Amino acid sequence: MGWQQIFGLFAGGTIAVSYIPQIWKLFKLKSAREISLPFTLLQLCGGMMWLVYGLILSLSAVIITNIFNVVLVCIILYAKMKYGKSNTLKDTKETDTTIKQPYITTVTR
Repeated sequence: MGWQQIFGLFAGGTIAVSYIPQIWKLFKLKSAREISLPFTLLQLCGGMMWLVYGLILSLSAVIITNIFNVVLVCIILYAKMKYGKSNTLKDTKETDTTIKQPYITTVTR
């Protein structure tokens, strides 16, 4: 394995590892409302295309890092599906539970 492949593994691995803190937070907070579904799906499609590209050209660094990448994005997608919907009143649109008094103006002469 040459230095180019080692560098490619390090570069791709760094990108893939960057998902781990987000995954940790998703499962710790059990909330994924803030995660964009289109972003996650595009990341998944991009990772899969890079994987196919690596397979076509037999680039082991691209193949290995994108297998890892696709698995991590699938975990994020799973968390989005599981925790992405609001389950509590607090998570829904801001609801004011106080009774508001009508605005009354008095006219003085």
